[in-house]
Amino acid sequence: MQARTRVLILALLFLAIYGPLVYLAGVLARGSLLQKAPYLRLAIIHAALAVCAGVAAYLAFRRGSASVRIAAGLALILNMGAVVGVSSAWTTNVSQAEQQLLSPAVESGRVGILVAPASHAPSALVSAEALEARIERMLVEQGLDAYVVLRRVPPISSEAQARRVGRVKSAHIVVWGEECGAATLVSHITVLGAAETDIAIEPLRLMLFMATQGTITTESNRVDGEQVLLGERMTGPLTLGMASLAVGRYKGAGERIYGLIAGGALPDATLALLHSYLGTVLLFMDRPDLALEEYARSNAILPNARAWTGIGNARLALRDWSAALRAYQEAHNLDPYDPAPYGGLGIVYARRYEVSRAIASHRQAIAVAPDEGAPYALLGLAYELTGNIDAAREAYILCANNTGPNAGLAIAALDRAQYIVRYPPTPVPTATPPPTPTPVPIPTSLYRVERGDTLQAIAIKFGVTVEEIVALNELKNASMIVIGQELMIPRKSTRR
Repeated sequence: MQARTRVLILALLFLAIYGPLVYLAGVLARGSLLQKAPYLRLAIIHAALAVCAGVAAYLAFRRGSASVRIAAGLALILNMGAVVGVSSAWTTNVSQAEQQLLSPAVESGRVGILVAPASHAPSALVSAEALEARIERMLVEQGLDAYVVLRRVPPISSEAQARRVGRVKSAHIVVWGEECGAATLVSHITVLGAAETDIAIEPLRLMLFMATQGTITTESNRVDGEQVLLGERMTGPLTLGMASLAVGRYKGAGERIYGLIAGGALPDATLALLHSYLGTVLLFMDRPDLALEEYARSNAILPNARAWTGIGNARLALRDWSAALRAYQEAHNLDPYDPAPYGGLGIVYARRYEVSRAIASHRQAIAVAPDEGAPYALLGLAYELTGNIDAAREAYILCANNTGPNAGLAIAALDRAQYIVRYPPTPVPTATPPPTPTPVPIPTSLYRVERGDTLQAIAIKFGVTVEEIVALNELKNASMIVIGQELMIPRKSTRR
């Protein structure tokens, strides 16, 4: 019996010492990764150390061998230190999470960059920290730290969420990622707008503003647990390039993007995208001739809507309206869900005094991207040509409400809304539209009202709601539709 008791005591003493020793070994082996473990894992570690501490306390204060009591006392001290360490790590993690969630929005006049880890995994958190430090160092080196606010946010799982978080935090650029299995890490840079802080309500400038928006994606592979440098090499410089563009340092933006292109070893899709962005930078620098060359290189690698839209923008700058129209049509054919080609088509139609077609094109852009501000501003300019001050003013107010972090565009739109009330524009002569109809995009369709139709019957026929048809067509009276009237029908509603 005495032998069994001795074995039990030795087993308990082993448990009391083993727990904190394993924890300390983990700290030495993994460092901050262990401290940033998920909350459930921290809770398990905390509970295990608490059990070991209880066992050590029992052995230290019971009657028995002095050597066992001394060893148990040392184990108790070691356990208590480990418990305090885990508690401190837990408190730190919770505090950091609260700061990320409750951090204030980026103040107006500064460019906001958000960095989100790919997941809650310790390795992803450490990678996000390293990326944030690298971007911060590059901002300081380029003298941009005074114009840019850099912050960390919790993991982001989609482009839509990245846009929402960017709007809530008033950030222009959101850097996020996702882990696709153990071998691949996909990095994304979602840009909500990287143009001049003081933007003008002018067609070409609005198109260039739209050209900076979107998500840039790079894919990195891991070999033996180590990430190949493609994503790391691109994410920092490209983020810096977008930030440089946002504060008006076009040369710096071009250098960052050209450096990535010159570095080589890029996938075709990524290389084509970089050439398009470089073309946009050159347009900001008033070099449409050089921009056309970059867009041509982009299309030579991989035909894409962004490059064709860029060609249209360059032709606008050169006042070559016919070539601009053809380019925007090509962009629309490649990607009917991109709002920018509709905006470009509307600008060209307005130049031809085909105002009704211009308004229809801008409304299509809004239907595709209702939360973007620039299409509303373009619609306002088109309404000004008709002398419809109320409609133009409403469009500018909607622009201001949908600019997200781009305060400069919001201010310009509100100023324009007030200006046209004080100085109403003169309506321009409207040209007779040609017989060819406006291209109907995939997201919506056109329906000509027939005898006996009602909005309710039309809505049931297309699987949408009456409210959606009224809103899209801006109908003043839902009961007043006439035979032959053309109605835009939205995509099939998800409401039941």
